[in-house]
Amino acid sequence: MEKKLAATEVRVRFGEILKRVSQGEKIIVERAGTPLAVILSIEEFRRLQTQDKEGSRKEQLHKIKALRKNLKGPVPDAVELIDQSRKERENALLSGLR
Repeated sequence: MEKKLAATEVRVRFGEILKRVSQGEKIIVERAGTPLAVILSIEEFRRLQTQDKEGSRKEQLHKIKALRKNLKGPVPDAVELIDQSRKERENALLSGLR
């Protein structure tokens, strides 16, 4: 259950608000009718953090799987890539001298 309260009311009744929140109520804090913040229990906060981390992990796994599909074969060795790049640069420099 959630309830909307003005920031000044939350400030005046903070002890009561904490008790209500610890019992599972969510408080939306407003200033001039605009929502600014939410006060919720630590249990609810931890649950949301866990969900966020799991969602982030799933998103990262999805990106990794997409990259694997795009690679289509083994990843080239870094040393080989550097050697190849050096040879290409050397050939380009030598061809400029001829």
